[in-house]
Amino acid sequence: MARMPAKVIEKMNDPSALKFMATVDEEGTPNVVCISSFIAIDEETLVYADLMGVKTPKNLRRTRKVTVNVYAPDPGVSYQVKGEFVEFISGGPVFEAFTQHPALKYDPVFGVKSVGVIRVREVYSAGGYLPGRRIVPPEPYFVES
Repeated sequence: MARMPAKVIEKMNDPSALKFMATVDEEGTPNVVCISSFIAIDEETLVYADLMGVKTPKNLRRTRKVTVNVYAPDPGVSYQVKGEFVEFISGGPVFEAFTQHPALKYDPVFGVKSVGVIRVREVYSAGGYLPGRRIVPPEPYFVES
């Protein structure tokens, strides 16, 4: 398991940041979706509300491979978090927090079906300073500014 730096957690928990999740099926076909509900609940765990997923939950259950990209337009910072899908939960405090969130609470069509849990394995810079460089675990040539 890897620990996300505070600056990555801050962007992941920023409601104005754009967040995309990529999964892959058994044949290696990628699937990318925009999921604004992603948050970091600690340094090692990302969660998101599954509202209407079809391919994404299927891919997560089968291959467990996932990448999340977060982009904060101001000041143009982006990070990529690679991880492993753990499970979908449909009860408990994290699930209840999502079901009570004002943006999700009153959706009569989709609502929160479950919450996906992802364990962080690697973190990369996806823009700006050293784009494409792994920052967690650090690559030997990575130099923090």
